[in-house]
Amino acid sequence: MSKVKSKKVQIRKRKEHSSSLSDISSELSSFLGYSRQGVKPATKKHRVTKSSVHESSLDSRNTSLQKEMAASNVITNQMLMNQLKLNEITMENIKLDIVNTINERIRNLEKQISLKILN
Repeated sequence: MSKVKSKKVQIRKRKEHSSSLSDISSELSSFLGYSRQGVKPATKKHRVTKSSVHESSLDSRNTSLQKEMAASNVITNQMLMNQLKLNEITMENIKLDIVNTINERIRNLEKQISLKILN
C-alpha cells in the first residue's frame, strides 16, 4: 500500500516539476524575444540579446555599489571629522593643563620668594 502511495507522490512531483519547467521555459523565451510557436525570433524591435541583459544588470549592480560606496564614504568622513574634533578638544585640554601647571608653579615660587624676603 505504501509503495502505491509513494509511486503516486513521485508521479505527482514529476508532473508539478515538468509544468513548472514549461512555465519557466515559456517565460524565458518570451523575455528573450522569441514567440511561443517555436524558436522563431520576434520582431527585431523587441529582441533582447544576452549581452545587453548582462550589461544592464552589471550597470545596475555598479550603480548600487557606487551608491553604497558613497554612503560609506559619507559615514567615514563623518567619523573622521568627529575624531578630528575629539583630537582638538584633547589638545585644548592638554594646553589648559600645561598652563594651569605653570601658573601653579609660578604661585609656589612667588610664595617661596615672599617667605624668603620676610625672613
